[in-house]
Amino acid sequence: EFRDTVWGTPRWVFSGLESATEYSVSGEVMAYCGGDDKGEAVAFSFDFMTDCEAVVEFPFVEGFEGEKFPPRCWTQWQIASPDVVDSASQGWGRNTTLTNYINRGSASAQLYNRAEGYRHILVSPQIDFGEGGYRLSFWQYRNNGYTIKQKEGIRVLINDKPTTEGATELIYIKSNMLMSPEVYEAGFYKYKVDILAGGKQYLIIEGITEDYTSSFIDDIAISEIPD
Repeated sequence: EFRDTVWGTPRWVFSGLESATEYSVSGEVMAYCGGDDKGEAVAFSFDFMTDCEAVVEFPFVEGFEGEKFPPRCWTQWQIASPDVVDSASQGWGRNTTLTNYINRGSASAQLYNRAEGYRHILVSPQIDFGEGGYRLSFWQYRNNGYTIKQKEGIRVLINDKPTTEGATELIYIKSNMLMSPEVYEAGFYKYKVDILAGGKQYLIIEGITEDYTSSFIDDIAISEIPD
């Protein structure tokens, strides 16, 4: 806890703060012109979170078991939307109630069903891949949806900035189980892809909707490629 009383136009520099940690700042501001000439005190408060450090320890695993969503140091953004009125829930969320759509544990990440043309991204914290040589694995739910819904699904990309602009696609799995890679029963399936890029990168999970059903992803893991 930090307390201080200042005059004039203050500027605070806080040191010793932990990374990826939420802090609160509160206080009062009062005009003072000398003597008994004081204005009324006005309270203020705000919260902030310190920057996250790049992930350097592997395996890096996210199963969405924590109550906070997006998980700490993850972010989500809507990057495209059609010109339609849509009252559905926004973007990605944490699923704990639809137990058939959880691979393991008590939760999964759910891309809510929305009108065709919506695209939402769920972005990992920055990950330091060093000289490269890592493997991504995740579990995705495949459904028995209409064959006309050929785009709906999850596309995974990697980029040195937390956007899809200039990103490299790693893998794109359609939700419909009849789309490639074809499976013959609805459920969760594990997918793997090697990450050859080095340096500091972001994993970007892009959800693509076509107004049919939600998409689900669970148990994301990044580990070194075994010898």
